[in-house]
Amino acid sequence: MEKITLQRDDPSHAYFIPHHAVTAKFRVVFNASAKTSNGVSLNDTQLVGPAVQDPLVDILLRFRRFRVAVTADIEKMFRQIEVDPRHRCWQQILWRESPNDPLRAYQLKTVTYGMACSPYNAARVLNQCAIDNQIVVPDANRAAAARDSILRNFYMDDLLDSADTPNEAITLARDFSTILQQGHFRLCKWKSNDVDVLPATSGTEASSCTLGLGDTDAKVLGLYWGPVNDVILFRVTLPDYIRYEMK
Repeated sequence: MEKITLQRDDPSHAYFIPHHAVTAKFRVVFNASAKTSNGVSLNDTQLVGPAVQDPLVDILLRFRRFRVAVTADIEKMFRQIEVDPRHRCWQQILWRESPNDPLRAYQLKTVTYGMACSPYNAARVLNQCAIDNQIVVPDANRAAAARDSILRNFYMDDLLDSADTPNEAITLARDFSTILQQGHFRLCKWKSNDVDVLPATSGTEASSCTLGLGDTDAKVLGLYWGPVNDVILFRVTLPDYIRYEMK
């Protein structure tokens, strides 16, 4: 964000987004659905945009189509995408370090969580990054394969893909990173069901911790994936009386 001068003469050309901290997993939450004095919020004036990524079910099915699976996500995806300076006046905030300090005005320079248009903007930029930067992969066939996978196998910032062999999975993962780095999209939190793939993609040695041996802590699109047993599961919490009847 950048500091700005608080304009008091014409407030109609600005929107101040209320925000607060969530402390369980510390992050800032922006509420662009907050109504202004005329009863309209910023989100009321925005379009959400069409779907530009494949349906979640399609991505999940393709994820386990081949033997070697890989997953990753983009680190701070929204924050890597700059907003046109002409539109930043609609994402201003008030901030001060302590209650004793004067209020200061800032405007957010990047795509912001909590806005109706943000998911579309982020997904659309990701797709354009793949199209524009596929040329950085020298081999044309590999470039096309990586580009198509980025266009089809991302759900928001989550990548899920699979390949026939560990070598193919490693090559694909490296091509993903090469292309997306051009847009400052950094892939992290790599996971795989093959012990040879993880060190080559993340630079770390495979271990029971990184592979999630014996547990289902690896989350994929709201479900749980056990990389070692290679099963996709979901968890349910049953009321006590149902558990008793099942026994």
